[in-house]
Amino acid sequence: ALPGVNASRGFPNEAGQPLPYARVQIDPATGKTRDQVQAELLAGDPAISVATVGDDALFVNPMTLDGAEREIVLARLLAVLGG
Repeated sequence: ALPGVNASRGFPNEAGQPLPYARVQIDPATGKTRDQVQAELLAGDPAISVATVGDDALFVNPMTLDGAEREIVLARLLAVLGG
């Protein structure tokens, strides 16, 4: 767990389909805004594109990721968020 970061898994997805999603809520007290984290993920190598939800959260769709790619996304999120 990272202070100021709350990750959750939910159903259904944003289209109302019975598919999972991950929501990563970022408290600005972490020193980074949601938009900064999104930009750092996209600017990295490999570039990781995530959607935004509300004012302070990222939306990660795991449906197109295989096991290795999920680990890459997790590692990058942890690196960007200082974990």
